[in-house]
Amino acid sequence: MILLAEDNEMNLKVARRYLEKWEMIVETAVNGNEAMLSARDNKYDIILMDLQMPVMDGYESIKKIRNNNACRSKDVPVIAITADVMIADMHMLSSVGFTDYIPKPFNPDELKSKMIRCLTLSISGTS
Repeated sequence: MILLAEDNEMNLKVARRYLEKWEMIVETAVNGNEAMLSARDNKYDIILMDLQMPVMDGYESIKKIRNNNACRSKDVPVIAITADVMIADMHMLSSVGFTDYIPKPFNPDELKSKMIRCLTLSISGTS
């Protein structure tokens, strides 16, 4: 099961269409607070999170997810999704808890490849 956190309705529809085409079960959140609460209460296989969202951005949301020992999805892979082409510092993203990132508009093949890589690493217990 995948959590897709995205506030833009069109981006949400496009991403959801691909994920469901790949036969994945998708739950959605439209802001970082909803994403954090969903991750706390549900065990996801992977989280796709927009960085710029209302109420709570993706940075704050991932910090809260990673720092909450009661969070059911505390240790799952999280891929940042961003339209900010200047986000190329994976070290900075990983320091707040992201596993990887993908730029918007995303290439479906690249997204699928990154998801498979993150899920494989998660299953094997390596990073």
